[in-house]
Amino acid sequence: MQDIICELQDMKHLDWAARKMSPGTPGCFLKAYEEVNGKRLYYKLSNYDSYRGVFGHECVNELIVSRVMDILRIPHVKYKLIHARIVIDGKEQETWVSVSENFKVTGGLRFELPTYPSLKNNYNEEFAKLDFGGQHYSTDQLPGAKVSVSPRVGFNWDITGDRKYVLRGGTGLFVGRMPFVWLISAVGNSGVGQTTYYYTDAATAQYKPHFHANRDEILKDLYGGQTHSKVELPKDPTIIDKDLKMPSTWKTSLALDMRLPGDVNFTLEGIYSRDYNPVVITNRGYELQEAKLTLSPNDVRDTYKIYNSGRNVYLLENWKKGAYYYSISAQLRKSFDFGLDLSFAYTHSKSRSYSDGIGDQVTSAYKTNTYSVNGINEHELGYGTYVAPDRILATIGYKKEYGKHFATSVSLLYEGMQMGYSGSWGYSRYSYTFSSNVVGDAGANSLLYIPATREELDSWKFSDAASYPAKEQRDDFWNYINQDKYLKNRKGKYAERGGAVMPWHHQVDFKLNQDFYLNVGGKRNLLQVGVDIKNLPNLLNNSWGLYKQVINSSLLQYKNGEFTMNKNAGETLTSTYRDFQSFKSTYSVQFSVRYIFN
Repeated sequence: MQDIICELQDMKHLDWAARKMSPGTPGCFLKAYEEVNGKRLYYKLSNYDSYRGVFGHECVNELIVSRVMDILRIPHVKYKLIHARIVIDGKEQETWVSVSENFKVTGGLRFELPTYPSLKNNYNEEFAKLDFGGQHYSTDQLPGAKVSVSPRVGFNWDITGDRKYVLRGGTGLFVGRMPFVWLISAVGNSGVGQTTYYYTDAATAQYKPHFHANRDEILKDLYGGQTHSKVELPKDPTIIDKDLKMPSTWKTSLALDMRLPGDVNFTLEGIYSRDYNPVVITNRGYELQEAKLTLSPNDVRDTYKIYNSGRNVYLLENWKKGAYYYSISAQLRKSFDFGLDLSFAYTHSKSRSYSDGIGDQVTSAYKTNTYSVNGINEHELGYGTYVAPDRILATIGYKKEYGKHFATSVSLLYEGMQMGYSGSWGYSRYSYTFSSNVVGDAGANSLLYIPATREELDSWKFSDAASYPAKEQRDDFWNYINQDKYLKNRKGKYAERGGAVMPWHHQVDFKLNQDFYLNVGGKRNLLQVGVDIKNLPNLLNNSWGLYKQVINSSLLQYKNGEFTMNKNAGETLTSTYRDFQSFKSTYSVQFSVRYIFN
């Protein structure tokens, strides 16, 4: 094995102290380099900390990957694994080190072939006869097995040869999958292979069915010895498109790691991904009408009507590309010899998608956070409500070892981002909607149109009630628009799904650990006592560190050609947010005791 040097090598001359962290990778992988016969060699350790020393198996992973690349005949950087004696933080250690040369390029080609179980016994003949605008659907159809090819390549380039400037990145296609529970619903909601028995009175429930260890006896109780029941039309069947493909994402990243004057580490990284073949849920039980719905002169929408069968038909199909995600991040890090560590990071992100992928069942996925203007079947792009546009993360930590047997570490973590609550769920973005679906597709609530001027709003017909006159409703709606940061900038346009951004939330967490080093059996073990305070500002002042909650994002009702301005618990809506009174907003304190064996 030429790539493994088992004989212990003296490599105490390598300098690991100046490069404590390998940017962009989890863990704390120490690196060093040296010139040998005109070649620059790069050495890498596994994870490291001051009390355990070197631990983990990152170096072995590099060798495994190198061997796999050899088998696949993919060009790559050659790695060797060396049994070595080294010095870190003035302490001599025996460990394993991986070594490679300067420029690292890795490539790969992944092949995947999905397979599906047979659904030949899942055919519902009665449902197949139903007509949905000239289209018939079958509960047993499955997509054909198609090979997907995913090429990808990555690189890591030490530009100056001294790890001062490192350019790294990669691009490739990554095939994912939809929630498999969606596929399962094609069987569970077909009306075939299962039946539901309803007890109509207490007397029947006493003897039907008795407990039996086998199916035939249960069927005998229920159906008098029949082995099957009548096949019923499914209420909400799930149909799998014959040409369905698993979703995939083309992802590209590029990063520059720099060592600035004063031994400050700086990283600038950009990530961009685009979705291909995203899976959406279309309700083929509804047909698009020629007639339009006119809510106001500048708000005209599509309308839908359910077919005569009166059933939802949820079709799993691929939609066109267009969904994407990108982020740009920058990070500064500085470690001092006396134990102080500082870091600051900022990330700007944006995501556009057809849905948030929320819903463990097809029916809930169809209706949850799929707000639209012209109906869900249009599959309009919206913002990813889970992606914060901006995020700041800053840390300060200090660790001091003393008396050979003790160490104290203290740290503060600050996180600031646009995050809040709509109802009891946390989001970075939210949507302004009607309190119902107005286009008639039995889906999620419809997005609002925001009037361009007060004169335009005056042409809208509001319900006129003694308890809440129409003029007062118009005034309240217009005042609400003008006090809301998002709505006042969307006048004359439709609200976007996830268009409104939550206010900034600031949180500071505190951590204190006291370490006791114990010599047990010639090995250094650790007893650690700690305290963690989450949301420290709220401990100091109960009005600090609170999340904000949207009071009501469903501002209007529309019924019988008239609008109604909603209230909240009988109170007029005059502001967008209130403090979120929940345990999630309060501080928490956790005490811990850990014993770490070496």
